[in-house]
Amino acid sequence: MENNSFQQWILAIHMVLTVFHVTLGAVQDCPLSCECSILTVANKSGVNIVCTGFTQITASFPVNTVRLELRDSQFDGIPINAFLKLDSLRTLVFNKTELGTIRACSLAEFKDMDAIEFERSAISLIEGNAFSNLENIGRISFREGNIREIMSFAFHNLTQIGALEFTNTNITYIHRFAFRKMNNVGQISFSHSAIDSFLGSGFSLVSNISVATFDNVRFETLQCDTLETLAKTADRTRMSNLTFTCNCNLAWMWREFKDDNETNRESPFTHGNGKTCN
Repeated sequence: MENNSFQQWILAIHMVLTVFHVTLGAVQDCPLSCECSILTVANKSGVNIVCTGFTQITASFPVNTVRLELRDSQFDGIPINAFLKLDSLRTLVFNKTELGTIRACSLAEFKDMDAIEFERSAISLIEGNAFSNLENIGRISFREGNIREIMSFAFHNLTQIGALEFTNTNITYIHRFAFRKMNNVGQISFSHSAIDSFLGSGFSLVSNISVATFDNVRFETLQCDTLETLAKTADRTRMSNLTFTCNCNLAWMWREFKDDNETNRESPFTHGNGKTCN
């Protein structure tokens, strides 16, 4: 009996040391210029990494990274499949960072993530298929930043997305088919933002959108198959305080939304939209 108790005690100590070794090893793998800690997400423990002052994404991050934040950094671009090997990654954050070009496939093929966030960051170019083949992502958000160009197919083949949000974001150019083949999205939102040029068919093959929101947005050039595409496909559309540069190129919008009485959508001319034209 005493021998069995001793063996159980040795086994328990071995298990504790094993867990300690695994945890310690994960933190010891922390890249230079980064701070690492243990974080539990969905009852699973992994590594939370915050990196500062990066100029290239060349670091080898621990495979059990669950949250990665790149802060106060500057990149020429994000490499293709830069984070694809991080199978446990749940949240990816770029904070106060100049990103240059988000290249094709650099943020593709992600599944089952909580969030991909861009906070107070500047992006020169989002290439086609940069955000592609994404499934079951809680939130993709851009806040308090600038985007120069969103190319065709930049957001392509997205399904089961909780929210796609642009808040306090200045966008210079959105190309045709920039948002294409999106299905089962909880909310698409543009708020307190400015868009210089939103080309026709900016939204294409979108379906099963719960809510589309445009609130306090200024448009310089707005072509057809943009707002009305979402208005036709979303369960509910909310539009308020929109401002346009009014000319004959907006004739499509008057035809599309004039005398709109559909209860599930608000038009750019809904009462309360304020000053519609510059």
